Order: sequence, then structure tokens, then C-alpha cells
Amino acid sequence: MPSLTEQFLDLPSGRTHYRVDGPPGGPVVVLVPGATLPMFVWDGLAEPLVEAGYRVVRYDLLGRGASAVPRVAYGADLYRRQLVELLQRLDVAGPIHLLGLAFGAIIAADFADRHRERLASLTYVAPDGFGVHTTRFGRLMNLPGVGELVLSVADW
Repeated sequence: MPSLTEQFLDLPSGRTHYRVDGPPGGPVVVLVPGATLPMFVWDGLAEPLVEAGYRVVRYDLLGRGASAVPRVAYGADLYRRQLVELLQRLDVAGPIHLLGLAFGAIIAADFADRHRERLASLTYVAPDGFGVHTTRFGRLMNLPGVGELVLSVADW
């Protein structure tokens, strides 16, 4: 296992903390964490993927975990660039299996939209930030006590 200092890459977008496990020739799975989650959130999934023969790439988003905190605007463009740069530096050329957790799903979706040819699969885990539209009735039902009252009256 490489030491912590060997798990950093100086990318144009910022110094990125990462980890790669699994066989060099295995299909690549990239695990994108959420906005407030460091890469170790994926530890429980990474091990079974490696055991199944996958090459697993995990990393900390810029401004999170052990990655740099550059003085830049944080958003989809920055995180997409970071992911593209990381894959280039790690020499990942073939299609990847991309998993995004929470806000990482937005990053994965943005990458997928712009780099469809690079994907073998795309998976969202507890996606967050897609801006789900809720009807007036739905908002009303979410008010404290209102949903319970309506359901008790409806006898469901």
C-alpha cells in the first residue's frame, strides 16, 4: 500500500488526494464522493469491487478531504475538470464504470453528459442536488403534521 504522500497528484485544477486499488488490467470503476464526504466513504464498497477484479479509483474532491483548497469558484466545471485531469494522469483510457454518491451524482452526470464515449456504466447512489420539482400538494403534505392528518382522515 502506498504511503499517504504517494497518493497525491498535482493536477492543473489542484493537488488531488487519490487511491487506486485492484489489478492493472481490470475494468475501471471510479467512485465520486459527495460534497462533504472524503473518499474513505467508499471503503466498504471498494474492497468487494477489487475482489471481483475491478480497478478502483477513489479521490477527494477539491476543497474536501486531503485534496487542495484552491481559491477558485467551486462547481460542476471545476469538479469535471478535476475528474478528467485525474483520469488523464492515471492513464485511464478505456470506458469506465462511474459511481456518484450524493452530490457526486451531479459530478458524474455532468461528466457523463460531456464524455459519453468514456462510460461503460453510470450509477447514482443517493443522488442529491438534481432540483426535484415538487407540486403544491406535495409541499403541503411535507408540512409538519399535515401529511399525517390527511392520511389519518383518508384512513390509508
